[in-house]
Amino acid sequence: MIPGADFASTCAESERVSNRAFLLFTCLAPPQLFQAQDEGMRLLVDVSEYNQPTILQGFATARPWVSRNEDLARRLMQAIGEGLAFTHQNKERTKQVIAKWLQSDDMVLIDRTYDTLAPVWERIPYAPPEAIRADLEAVAEENPAARGARPEQFVDNRIVEQLDREGFFQRLCR
Repeated sequence: MIPGADFASTCAESERVSNRAFLLFTCLAPPQLFQAQDEGMRLLVDVSEYNQPTILQGFATARPWVSRNEDLARRLMQAIGEGLAFTHQNKERTKQVIAKWLQSDDMVLIDRTYDTLAPVWERIPYAPPEAIRADLEAVAEENPAARGARPEQFVDNRIVEQLDREGFFQRLCR
């Protein structure tokens, strides 16, 4: 098997590879997952059934940048929290945003996408260290130095914790 030809080695590569006539397996998330199923691809493993902590989206920066720009980083986390609250409180408008992003008027696809993703969109955007631990274990096969790394070296939930203690996220969910 050849990565990129017989299978997609990353989710980003999946969409490009999934258009080929012969594909052994790939990694897809909604809505691309649903589109592939509608085109006849079979779902072999539904990773959502494993309840494995993951980080679906996020932003990355260096700790020195956060130290120099703490107010900006705090406002960014507030904006992310507001966006998450919006998705839970405004189903129809969120589906309109999904439709625009997909450039699609296929309401069945848009409904399936929202109904699948909304329950896993966190209300408080903590980055779970367990998700990083799983990534480090996977990377360790090719990079043994990853075995000695700790998730806390890569995750800083300090601003989210502060906003959580202040009740910011709870106020958004009212």
